[in-house]
Amino acid sequence: MLSWKTINKRVDVVDLLKRLEIEITERGDDFVVALCPNKLHDDQTPSWKMADGGEKNGLHYCFPCGFGGDAVKLIQYVKDFSINEALDFAKASCGRTSNFSIGDADGDMFGGEQSEIIEPKGLRKIRTDSNCGIYLKERSFGKQEIKRFGLMDWKWQRRVWIPITKNGKLLSWIARSYTGQKPKVMTPTDDRNHSWAMFGFDLLDFTEKEISLSEGWASAIRVYQAGFVNSIATCGSNLTEEQIFDLLSFEKIVVWQEGDLAGRIFSKKARQWFAGKQIEIVELPEKTDPENFTTNQLKKLYLNRRKKNG
Repeated sequence: MLSWKTINKRVDVVDLLKRLEIEITERGDDFVVALCPNKLHDDQTPSWKMADGGEKNGLHYCFPCGFGGDAVKLIQYVKDFSINEALDFAKASCGRTSNFSIGDADGDMFGGEQSEIIEPKGLRKIRTDSNCGIYLKERSFGKQEIKRFGLMDWKWQRRVWIPITKNGKLLSWIARSYTGQKPKVMTPTDDRNHSWAMFGFDLLDFTEKEISLSEGWASAIRVYQAGFVNSIATCGSNLTEEQIFDLLSFEKIVVWQEGDLAGRIFSKKARQWFAGKQIEIVELPEKTDPENFTTNQLKKLYLNRRKKNG
């Protein structure tokens, strides 16, 4: 059973205020602003603020009149509910249950029978001036990449939410911290779709002959920015038979080899997985991946590799 404290931390503030018919007049990165709900305060200019995300999620306060508290107390006041009624009302806006697992890297995080999963609640569009938007901007990911790859801001978790789909069906997702908090990566507990899931798969143009493989989602986006439109991430250093089968229609496989042992092993396996295909290995310097380079640098690395191959 969810405790009072847990409910306040997990409640989706925007959804809750909508259900309470409290109109938001301003949205900051960590808060929302509205006219004060205090019935004794004739608020003419929005002065009431509520924390949206983080440890203070759901806490609210009006500086002019001192009206404040947490999300559950706000529900009690506005709806004239008992504590149990307020808790039940708040739960309907939560959706932030513990239905996710955690890991330190984008590893082999799926597995099992193909199915569609439900995305977590609390996802928002990424604002360019938000912490999430700034994090992506620092990595040279802008509006075009955000829109193309369906990136969202999971504000309560302080993470970039990265969907992994196939045929329009959500198979899995990655949630990457943009504040440096641990764990670095979250993935869904419902991980039955390992055999099919590849980041960017739904964006592939199967009329093209060439495809680029990277291990991580950010690397796949950087390779795409460099002009390699058919760029996907395998979300790990291995491929299943199902994933290999889905890529067999491509005649040329470009592997962006990360600069570590796992990357070298992946390239070696790729020659076996796609025997009979044209395999192009772009070897990156030690301890680097495509995200560490500019698009021009990636183009040069690719051209240099082509020269080595003759």
